[in-house]
Amino acid sequence: MGGMKVWHVLILLALVGLVQAEIPTDLYVFASPQSPQNYGTSIMFFARYTVNGTLLDGVTLYIDNVPKTTTQTINGSVYTTVLTSGTHTWYFSASKAGYAPKNSTLGYYTINGSSGGGGSPLLRILKMEETPAISTDNTSWKLAIAIIAVIGLGIGYFVVRGAMFSTIPTAKVKKPKRK
Repeated sequence: MGGMKVWHVLILLALVGLVQAEIPTDLYVFASPQSPQNYGTSIMFFARYTVNGTLLDGVTLYIDNVPKTTTQTINGSVYTTVLTSGTHTWYFSASKAGYAPKNSTLGYYTINGSSGGGGSPLLRILKMEETPAISTDNTSWKLAIAIIAVIGLGIGYFVVRGAMFSTIPTAKVKKPKRK
């Protein structure tokens, strides 16, 4: 009877682990028409975030590190825009609770011609300096957090250790009296 209770607990723990696990997903992306294009061309960015072929929502497009709200269709998530001249970065980030998040690789889209300003190399460099870099890989964020936590624990250990040794009262040794 005691063995049966252990099996119940083990099965329950296994089920809880499965419920908390993230279900594997797929992310397919493209931009149409392909880069490069002339200024004034309407560009469509498309993403299909799925689990076992079933479409999921929760997709955001980033153009030059600025989030763009996509429109969900029966085929996937779509965002259409006219870009300024120059080279732009883009990628999709997809996440839904209970499912594995995905980020596409960083893409580049070049627009040739004049867009009435904003396309000069100096302005693009200034814009990149103002915009914080966003990692397209969740693993690097997790690694950075783990490293920061380890460093914080190490510093905390030495601070507490130093405080403990600095507050220990020292006993005064009495010298014996000489006769």
